[in-house]
Amino acid sequence: MYKNYIFGFGRTLADLTRGYRLAYSQAFRSFGIPYEPSKEEEYFSTPIYDLFSKYRTGCACVFRDFMTQLITVYDRNVMQTSSVYPDVSPVHQEAVRERVQDGHRH
Repeated sequence: MYKNYIFGFGRTLADLTRGYRLAYSQAFRSFGIPYEPSKEEEYFSTPIYDLFSKYRTGCACVFRDFMTQLITVYDRNVMQTSSVYPDVSPVHQEAVRERVQDGHRH
């Protein structure tokens, strides 16, 4: 019997959109980057460094600080803001809950 699962569950087994939205909007605001909800799909699908570089350039330490905030806000809120899709099997629902409780990182 297998005891470990390897899978990505964002947008396949669980809706993590609210966690992403909260993390991105707070980090963008803190670093003076405009956040437009209509562009969320672009934000979530673009490599973060490329996205950040469109608005801010220069010291790598600023990007590091941005990433620290983005990850911290996401990790702190993902459990409260995520929901498992209703058509996901009970086995996968439990695996998602365990993963979120362990501290999912994107």
